[in-house]
Amino acid sequence: MEKKTCVFLACNENYAFALANVIIGLRRYNEDLITNIVVYHDITEETRGKISRLWENKIIFIEYTHEDFLRDLGGDIGKVPLTSRFGERFVYAKFHIFELLEKYDCAVWLDCDTLVVDRIKDFLCLDEIDFKCDCGGRIDGATKYLEAKGLLNTNKPIMKPVGGVLSFSKQCLNKTYCGVSGINLTQQCFKILKELYKYECLIYPATSDEIPFGILTYLYDFKVQNKKGFYNTLPQSSRNSNIIHTMGKTKFWESPFSYVAFSEWAINHKIWKNISGDERQFSLRSLNFGSMDTPDKVYLFLIYYHLFCPLLPLLQDFIANNAQYKLYLKLPIKDRYLDIYSKRFQGDIFYRFALNLDGGGNAELKSKCEIQIVCKEKGKLRYFANEVQRRLDETYTLKDNRSNGEIIVYYFTKNIEIDYSDLMLEFKGLVEQTCWIVEDLQ
Repeated sequence: MEKKTCVFLACNENYAFALANVIIGLRRYNEDLITNIVVYHDITEETRGKISRLWENKIIFIEYTHEDFLRDLGGDIGKVPLTSRFGERFVYAKFHIFELLEKYDCAVWLDCDTLVVDRIKDFLCLDEIDFKCDCGGRIDGATKYLEAKGLLNTNKPIMKPVGGVLSFSKQCLNKTYCGVSGINLTQQCFKILKELYKYECLIYPATSDEIPFGILTYLYDFKVQNKKGFYNTLPQSSRNSNIIHTMGKTKFWESPFSYVAFSEWAINHKIWKNISGDERQFSLRSLNFGSMDTPDKVYLFLIYYHLFCPLLPLLQDFIANNAQYKLYLKLPIKDRYLDIYSKRFQGDIFYRFALNLDGGGNAELKSKCEIQIVCKEKGKLRYFANEVQRRLDETYTLKDNRSNGEIIVYYFTKNIEIDYSDLMLEFKGLVEQTCWIVEDLQ
């Protein structure tokens, strides 16, 4: 008989877009592996209908209310906080994964801030393994719990999974403890949750939805396989990952780094927008070097950085060996500009390298760079233009920027091919010819 697998998620209406994203990724790579997707939810009927269109006849929605959560806790919440993220019921919905194993041979839990980027066949518990996960993190909370309950065996290893990506086998339901079988593992997870708070075992509240699985593994001797590095990986460790987890502040819709590094999430979101009509705009956190929320901005940032990189050590050497000019780099690099200021200049006067990318498809090899001296000091514009023009040769061109017809910037510029030795030679000459204007512009 063909074995059945389900993927289990939970969320409310606010994160329906993230749920949809995970489902799109699952279908792209794993259409032949998944029997059903089960979602514990608080999502409107209209939105559920749109999500169902992502994978017809595959998605099962089960409403999970606050009252359901209270019943899971036995009607008495004990010391479990209900005012923070770790009291929010959907964080703990994952405990119901054992109920799904009554119907499925394998059940996989995914948080909605994950991104599926490959097949998950080797993560399914369809062999002799009971539990596959990222086995990581501190075990002191679990140890403290076992001590409080008088269950600690110093010769027995303790583990704690990272809770965003988990896989369990139906075999878990047949495990025994002290000769007793048939215990409701979902109920036991909620019981452990309450006791974690009762006995004040939680050094880190963020582990309250993870430790119960570690305790069950300890008590029932689940056979565990560590999938660290391949599943539930953080963005910075995702080289070989099949499922990436953007926990905390790394979420795809908040972190500009996650958003641009994992463009597949944005592609999935575009698919969801086309189906749902969702026009929400994400507010990515600001960066120290400008915005990178579109592919062209990412491309330009990378190509500018690539072209400026060989120039930076040459400039640093020049600055160090010519202290009389009191030059310093103005970092970070902004768009196509690399600016060099001097402590000898009063006001907004500086040197600049400005990249001009080749428009014929050879930006990496045939782009040019302008070398400039720039004045934005309003009261000194005319004198700057006259005096610098009188001293520089005709290879430099005087240009200006205007606002409402008024000149606000004057700059002298020379556009040359990118040869870094030539650029530095030209820059050296420009500095030597213009350093005299410092005193005259005071």
